Amino acid sequence: MWTSMPAADQRHSIAVAKRAVQGARSSRVPVDERDLVAAALLHDVGKTGCALGTAGRVAATVAAWLVGHRTVAGWSRRGGWRARAACFADHQRIGAQLLREAGARPLAVAWAASHHRDLSDHCDGRLGVPPAVARLLAAADGD
Repeated sequence: MWTSMPAADQRHSIAVAKRAVQGARSSRVPVDERDLVAAALLHDVGKTGCALGTAGRVAATVAAWLVGHRTVAGWSRRGGWRARAACFADHQRIGAQLLREAGARPLAVAWAASHHRDLSDHCDGRLGVPPAVARLLAAADGD
């Protein structure tokens, strides 16, 4: 799946993985590094099939900001650019589904599904990502 991601997303995910591993080692967050790396490398895999370039991604992000994330995510049946923007807005759910179907590590699935959620949503671990790991990955991602 990672090799199907656009080069810019691959570079981003590698940088996230490096920062996450460095952060885990320096803060001694108890996490299997293989799980951490998988989560970091694959968190944006749901964007792969959206067929949006940089300008389209910016436009989809602005549209979600202006009219709401749920509204943009609901455009999937409209076709054309709106359907691609809906895919981009829904990349967390799409990525988690792809990873789950592929038998990915549970942390990778959970982080793909929740990496844009507020960190307070991770406070009890019910989203499948321990709070300390969520803080680590969010800091490494920087978005």
